[in-house]
Amino acid sequence: CRLYFTDKYWAFVDRWGDALKMMRPHLLPLLVPPKPHCMENKGGYHLIQTKYCRTYEHEEMQVCLDEARPEVFNSINYLQSIPFKWNHKLIQTQQALWEQGHAVGHLPKRDRLKRPVNAEYKGKGGTKFWSDMYLWRQDQSQNVHRTRFIRSQSVYEKLKAEPKLFFAWSSDFRGRKSMRGSAINYQANDVYRSQLQFTEGSVLSLHLSEVMWALGDAAGQPKCKMAREVFYRENLPHILQTGIDPLGQISFWEGRKDPWRFLALVQDIYRAHQDP
Repeated sequence: CRLYFTDKYWAFVDRWGDALKMMRPHLLPLLVPPKPHCMENKGGYHLIQTKYCRTYEHEEMQVCLDEARPEVFNSINYLQSIPFKWNHKLIQTQQALWEQGHAVGHLPKRDRLKRPVNAEYKGKGGTKFWSDMYLWRQDQSQNVHRTRFIRSQSVYEKLKAEPKLFFAWSSDFRGRKSMRGSAINYQANDVYRSQLQFTEGSVLSLHLSEVMWALGDAAGQPKCKMAREVFYRENLPHILQTGIDPLGQISFWEGRKDPWRFLALVQDIYRAHQDP
């Protein structure tokens, strides 16, 4: 006996992106501050039990938990109390490039490459087949990024009208802090980091040297304060134009070290020039 998949089955597989949209993402942002931690297994989310200390079994785990002092819990509780908001303009830029099938940084192309069929390469030489197969395998490795972006957009559509977002945090036995979030996470790569902003900002002119340093870092400039200041001032006209039309100036920012972080900083600089 042999089992053959029908065309209807393969059509369903091709619609994998739509199927993922129907899956409910887990560890969503919160609309109210998380429960404060006062012991190792009580805190964070309101409806599920969230452990303060997350890691694999370790012989020193219980010792670390037994010695956890109130100020250790307070550091997590402080992080949980900080509200975020959506960076709507940047997310809209990501959505536009996703629909156009244009990859930038860790944001891949929306459509997958078709797997090459060896029979279709008869007479064209085996080199072409294996070259396309190599490109297809590379493209397959981007599926995890496609899945995550689809889920992040599902979360955004669900919560985009909310003015404030909160996140539960946890720690490990080394004391490293982690934001709990699957699709939306401020500690992820620059695609997802740039989607969030603090609700309470500061006047940019009071921190201009820090902004120049961060912009140069996102652009991949050398770790020299003077060089990054020169980069900022020489490119200020391009920065302001990109703040107005990011898609029209995509050649200015898409090839940077962290392009989405770079664009988020550019938009902040543009807004500061409009309203000091």
